Amino acid sequence: MRPDPYHVWLSEVMLQQTAVAAVGSYFATFTTRWPDVRALAGAPRDAVLAAWAGLGYYARARNLHRTAVAVAARPGGRFPETEAELGGCPASAPTRRPPSPPSPSTARPPWSTAMSSG
Repeated sequence: MRPDPYHVWLSEVMLQQTAVAAVGSYFATFTTRWPDVRALAGAPRDAVLAAWAGLGYYARARNLHRTAVAVAARPGGRFPETEAELGGCPASAPTRRPPSPPSPSTARPPWSTAMSSG
């Protein structure tokens, strides 16, 4: 059985920078209130933001709604099936790794050069 793309996407967006334990009740509320992407797309943005209250990072909620509108406008209201198609959705920036910390041999505290000069 293939997972529901709407549920996968919704949970992925909710879990960005948020603990799993905090997301459960929000996920249940969203999927009850808006059971599919078309329902979410048809919701007023302010209602989506109000339901999101407490999860933080409200740009995620705004982008969630924008993406739902974009997906619902696609033929059949279907989620993109390729990475290239997904790139055209508003909230689909590729996952980026944070930069690696400098190696210990090159990491020097800012005061080290001032102290060594005198």
